[in-house]
Amino acid sequence: ENQRSSYTSPESLTRHSFAFGGEWLTSAEYSQPSTGPTLKYRYEAKAVYLVMRTTDGQPAEVQVSVDGQQVQTVTVTEDRLYPLVELEAPGEHILQLEFTTDTVQAFAFTFG
Repeated sequence: ENQRSSYTSPESLTRHSFAFGGEWLTSAEYSQPSTGPTLKYRYEAKAVYLVMRTTDGQPAEVQVSVDGQQVQTVTVTEDRLYPLVELEAPGEHILQLEFTTDTVQAFAFTFG
């Protein structure tokens, strides 16, 4: 069942963990932020991908930061796998996504 909750992102994350910040609608299949929330993920990889889609068919932007530095803005336009991070070498990092609209549904991360 879908449930809307407010979350406070912790100061630090353990390896291979993630945390929501702000208000999110969560379900068994996806998580959907309201406008402005964040998702942080402490990962160890060279590349990070996320399956996303929009609920209204309109493009939506997601700000992508690694270790506190913005690396790109991803425009979600359709239901597919989006590349978020492509680094030179694998390593442990903190990914942060900031959602500028409430129309993005996030499904599953994959790593390379």
